[in-house]
Amino acid sequence: MNKNYLLLSAMLSVLLMTSCSSSDTEEGTIMKGSPAVVNLQLNGKSMTRSAPSTDEAHISAGQAAAFDGSGAIVGTVQSFSTSTPTISTTTQATQVSVVANPGSTSTFTSIVNKANLEAVTTDLASTATSATAPNSQDATKLPKYGNTSVNFSTNPTINQSVDMYNLVGKITLSSIKTNFTGTGYAGATFIPKEVFLYNANTVSTFGGTGSSPQSGENTDNASYAVTSPTDYYYLSSGPISTYNETTPTPYTFYTFPNTSATTPTKIVIKGAFTPSGGTAEYVYYPITINKFQTGTTIKKGSTELTEADANDSKIVNSTSYGISITISGKGVKTPGDNITPSSATITMNVKDWTDYTQEVTVK
Repeated sequence: MNKNYLLLSAMLSVLLMTSCSSSDTEEGTIMKGSPAVVNLQLNGKSMTRSAPSTDEAHISAGQAAAFDGSGAIVGTVQSFSTSTPTISTTTQATQVSVVANPGSTSTFTSIVNKANLEAVTTDLASTATSATAPNSQDATKLPKYGNTSVNFSTNPTINQSVDMYNLVGKITLSSIKTNFTGTGYAGATFIPKEVFLYNANTVSTFGGTGSSPQSGENTDNASYAVTSPTDYYYLSSGPISTYNETTPTPYTFYTFPNTSATTPTKIVIKGAFTPSGGTAEYVYYPITINKFQTGTTIKKGSTELTEADANDSKIVNSTSYGISITISGKGVKTPGDNITPSSATITMNVKDWTDYTQEVTVK
């Protein structure tokens, strides 16, 4: 009899343990969330206070993933080829990250959390139709990143907009003028022969960390010709045959963020400087982007800076820098040197996809 009781007790214990195990499994499934769907609206032109052009806001394809509060991925990284993608996840997700126009070098394998996604890199050459062709960057190819919170408390299917921000900064040299009157170089002339970026970061993570600074210089220092284009020729205007100060040619380049104090990004004007009665020689006018210094006036919106700000000499993503220069002195021998502008005016609106305008006078 006792043996029967003991056997019955053992059977009940097994059944109880099985029941607890089953309950734990079901509870674990609930904790992971129920199936959910997010219909995304990607706002490539979310930066409305100083909006990018239609091309600069263009989104052709990309990757999206949902994450929980700790940043762990909920589901998988999912590809899309529309500005209104739909991704599947679960109600455990609290945020969605989206990468657009990632470029051919980006690889989205082994993504287990948000940090992994933001650590994926992209190559600036992917913004160009041909890396070895001058001025060949395509504004429709600019890589973008966005993140937004999601909430499934009332519905497992939701519509959610995502503000997409360009990983690049935009640099435009709108005007080159000369004025040697009243200087030690009266009667001198300067003829632009090439415009290029120097210390332009050509690699970036989608988290916004730029690296691998390169120069777009491709002309020689004699005939200003190109014999063997480099892989960074897209960061150059190519040889300039003529330049009219009255109807100036603008030169626009895109580059990744740069926060380096030792290798700041510059836009450089290279050309032939001829002193009065002298012989022409090549010189450079390297302009460090957004550098506050004597002789330079920087405006952000209608407010003129009176001192360097936190982004001094830095390239900030989703920011546009417009520059004009008036030259009244001799340039330097290398683009790595610094010039001291006697007067420069920069207009900046430090907002998403900002318009910066910079005027520089060099003596």
